[in-house]
Parts: sequence; structure tokens; C-alpha cells
Amino acid sequence: MSKELTNILKILLITFVLLFLYNTAFGKTITMEVDGKEIITITVSEEKDKTQKSEETTEEEPDCE
Repeated sequence: MSKELTNILKILLITFVLLFLYNTAFGKTITMEVDGKEIITITVSEEKDKTQKSEETTEEEPDCE
């Protein structure tokens, strides 16, 4: 009985891992459909450009004294 329980737990674990990977790969995809035909697919990325980040942190307003 213990062997059956471990097999069920392994199947559940693998299922959740695969669902997580699928969601991260395709969860941020936007598809536009017109009249039932796929027109465009856009994948949203959360990565920021490193140059933009450095500009934001070093940019300061001058003091008006």
C-alpha cells in the first residue's frame, strides 16, 4: 500500500511541476483573433533592460539653492 501511495504522490508532483512550467511559458501570451482566425500573438516578457535601470538610479535633479 505504501508503494501505491508514493506512486500517486510522484504523479501529482510531476503534474504540478509540468503545469507550472506550462504556465510560465505560455501564461503571458496574448493572441488576437478576428472572425475565428489568429491574427497576431504577443509574448510578454518581464525582463528589464539593464541600461534603463542604471539610468533610473543615477538620475538626480539639481538642487536650486
